[in-house]
Amino acid sequence: MHGSCIITAHDASPFPLYSSGQNECSTKLPDIFEETPMHPFDFTMKWFSYRRTRAQLRNLTAAELKDIGLLPGDIDRVAARAFR
Repeated sequence: MHGSCIITAHDASPFPLYSSGQNECSTKLPDIFEETPMHPFDFTMKWFSYRRTRAQLRNLTAAELKDIGLLPGDIDRVAARAFR
């Protein structure tokens, strides 16, 4: 941090100030905020995708699952990929 950048208790920014290498300060998100939590709408859409995938796979017979290279025990693992 550059010596001219001073953070006070009254600073409105929730993030610390970092020097940009020049003689000025800039607000930059810390690395911890690189991956933000999932937005509730995105979470809901992914949850519905998970449920739909799981239901569709559960409707297949063991022979049909074998045709696509799955076992009945793989359904939850495969459906969980919807959250990634």
